[in-house]
Amino acid sequence: MARPTPLPPTFDKAQLHGVLPSVDHDEAARMNFTSSISAFVNSQLSPGVRLAFEKNVQPKAERDLGRSFADATEIRDAMAKHPFYQTWAALRRNNQENAKQIALEIAARRMDDINARTASLNAGKNTLALDHTVATPEYLTQVENHCAPGGYFQTHGGSDDVTVAAAYEVGLWPVGMGSLGPAGEGGGRAAVKWVKEKFPDFKPKRILDLGAGCGSNTLPLAEGFPDAEVVAMDASDPLMRYGHARAQSMGYGSVRFVQATIESLDPAVHGTFDWVQTTMVWHETNAEALRQGFKRIHGILNPSGLTTHFEQPTFTENTKLFDQFLRDWDAWYNNEPFWTKLHRMDMTAELITAGFSAEKIVDGSAKPYILPGSYPTWSGLTSRHEHETKTVAKAIGPGSYNGEGWYVFGAFK
Repeated sequence: MARPTPLPPTFDKAQLHGVLPSVDHDEAARMNFTSSISAFVNSQLSPGVRLAFEKNVQPKAERDLGRSFADATEIRDAMAKHPFYQTWAALRRNNQENAKQIALEIAARRMDDINARTASLNAGKNTLALDHTVATPEYLTQVENHCAPGGYFQTHGGSDDVTVAAAYEVGLWPVGMGSLGPAGEGGGRAAVKWVKEKFPDFKPKRILDLGAGCGSNTLPLAEGFPDAEVVAMDASDPLMRYGHARAQSMGYGSVRFVQATIESLDPAVHGTFDWVQTTMVWHETNAEALRQGFKRIHGILNPSGLTTHFEQPTFTENTKLFDQFLRDWDAWYNNEPFWTKLHRMDMTAELITAGFSAEKIVDGSAKPYILPGSYPTWSGLTSRHEHETKTVAKAIGPGSYNGEGWYVFGAFK
């Protein structure tokens, strides 16, 4: 008997701030419905995809081919013909598009007000540094990641428009079903918690949140290390404008927001850091950017500095082909083309190639950390990827991701 579908927290539990779009009754109802559909698909329908494979698709393939599947792509092609998988995949894709469209409509209806408030909060501040000479990487402009209309860069109402940034923040709620925290800050809180527990004597004085987006996960870094200078960095002008105003309105006036790409990281321009952190950034790049990024991070870290990365878990020799197929879904149907390559990379080896020593590699796992009491007791949390990432725990050491939550990897310099 299937367990009941968790009822996600409703959008009225989201943390308000000075630039978050207001939402009326009908808009909130649409988002809550979309969030609940996501929870239903993940908790009730996703297990059926595995059953369809094990009970129907796999036995049929073994009869027809006279062998087992050779790779995840063969499984994808066979599963695409199964009606249950078609239903599950269509619901998942449609709900993703619906959530992003609702978020954009909410932000677009209030575009003038959001832009005006953002401009007012940013005016006269020296903690926002924009650089329009930075070339935006093609991997960020060739696709609209996660099916978000306009991606992270499109402007609608002039060069200082931040509509896509507001839509990005609003859209996190129905897609993540509130599982990232009231302010979408669960990743940043998890990073602070993980680092403090693992390295209690580590006291960074300068912190870089690379690929910071609108700063949701940056602000917990400043809260966790109040004596440190914290810099949020992202390639998107709208995200940096909106994120800076957001931080100002939430009382984090000292956090700096700097427009730059991974490829443009330069200690002569941006200084050096004691801790460089990313949260779910690398899956939206490509192999070249990841490798160059690791080298540039090594170059901007101070001696004994730390870099940590919360990301999609990579495959191991124990990852079954069906699980590879299921976890590659976002590459095929959710505008995440690098997803499949990333899953098959050895991050320990990549960090060593970038200049880090093998004995200084660190890794583990973590889930988004939400402060107790953030949501009412009736709400339940689920993850889009929970059913995809539960694997047998491995021994402690490099490559020890235990299958629960995000993969955490990094190194000391």
